[in-house]
Amino acid sequence: VFTDRGASFAALARPAGYLGSQVSWSPDGSRFAYCLGSSDGFDVRLVSRAGEVERIVDGACSPAWLPDGTLAAARDNPPSIVAGGKTLLDNASIARLLGRTGPGRQRVAALFASGDRLFASLVSIRGGRERPLAAALAVLSPDGSVDFSAELPRDSLPAAVGLSPDGQALWYFEEGGGNAVLIALPGGRRLPPFGARWLAWSPDGAYLAAATDEGIVLYSWPETKRLDTVPTDAAVVAWTRSR
Repeated sequence: VFTDRGASFAALARPAGYLGSQVSWSPDGSRFAYCLGSSDGFDVRLVSRAGEVERIVDGACSPAWLPDGTLAAARDNPPSIVAGGKTLLDNASIARLLGRTGPGRQRVAALFASGDRLFASLVSIRGGRERPLAAALAVLSPDGSVDFSAELPRDSLPAAVGLSPDGQALWYFEEGGGNAVLIALPGGRRLPPFGARWLAWSPDGAYLAAATDEGIVLYSWPETKRLDTVPTDAAVVAWTRSR
């Protein structure tokens, strides 16, 4: 793990398996969590800055932190979203958000926290089928109530998600098409930029960066006025905080 100045302060000796999610830092920067996948399933590992594993959450993935330091995660069996030992979204609610999906298995494909809200992508899958039977998006308030939801077209796979700091928009990465989709909240209207591969808001919410065929394009937010372009090849873009 590296600081923004390039100095390493922790090294992880990863056990057998693969990284199942991005690394998610606690609000105070003292700990981080990541998802480890193996033939036995997934678990979330909570790690100190020194690289010591503090806690393991079995059968969970997609760690995300709420502002008070509560760690949220997506459980696989039964499918649910949990935070601080409380179930915010249960299996029945996930099935209802996905609509009539037939004999598929529901799961939370991605989870993201912004402010005190959680944003999840939900899918229904069937063994041997590459694309989901159904997919949906849901934005949750701290008590687990659904602030926004939308069913997606059949075969959609929202593999990564993000929520703007001001709560005015969400985006998801459509793995099948390899493109980022930006949606206004509330209402669900599509917003520009179109054709981007990845999106990321600055920590203060004033700018939106998009990874495109032209390079990394910087927009003002929420006006989405184009400001600048960095001519570099990028598939994913992220921000760091200024010091």
